[in-house]
Amino acid sequence: GFAIPQEGASKSTVLGRLQTYFENTAARDVLPVIIVDEAQNLPMGSLEELRMLSNFRFGRKSRLLTVLMGQPQFREKMSHPDLSQLRQRVVASYHLGPISEEETGEYIRYRLTQAGWRDDPSIANAAYGAIYHATTGVPRLINLLFNRLLLHVYLEERHDIGAEDVERVAEDLRGELEGWASPVEAPAKKSGRKATSGNTRS
Repeated sequence: GFAIPQEGASKSTVLGRLQTYFENTAARDVLPVIIVDEAQNLPMGSLEELRMLSNFRFGRKSRLLTVLMGQPQFREKMSHPDLSQLRQRVVASYHLGPISEEETGEYIRYRLTQAGWRDDPSIANAAYGAIYHATTGVPRLINLLFNRLLLHVYLEERHDIGAEDVERVAEDLRGELEGWASPVEAPAKKSGRKATSGNTRS
């Protein structure tokens, strides 16, 4: 991502090139950022390597910002004794919980609008509530369910989505996917809970 040549180079050579890059960005008062998604899948050794990169310092400041984002399992991984030094480098952490029923509708409409949606297919108001109850407000599950819903109505050559469609498609997904969310009884409150990690800025 920093366009640093690495083909055929040794690790020490690449680290030397990184140091030169960080020196140049520091001189321009630019802060490079590394963003790692699905960080729960990183091996322990890779997390330690990321920590080592924070040792590039100029003056009293680190010249690199690392943002780690992951599923809840990442909090468990971060609590491992071998990552104590990495935890000491974390300056901010945030756990993003499920969104509410109202936010679920807003989230879906926003994503569809960004993709050029003009109310085709039309979506019944009850469908949003059904989607929320089927996914418990987890955005990843909302995306998965709604993608399948779009395919469902397309194959049926329809231009509308109702609550009964949501229930049918959600039932199919529950049969296919282990650990699919169970329906909830009441709308969740908007989450602002803090945690030891999760979506972590370090």
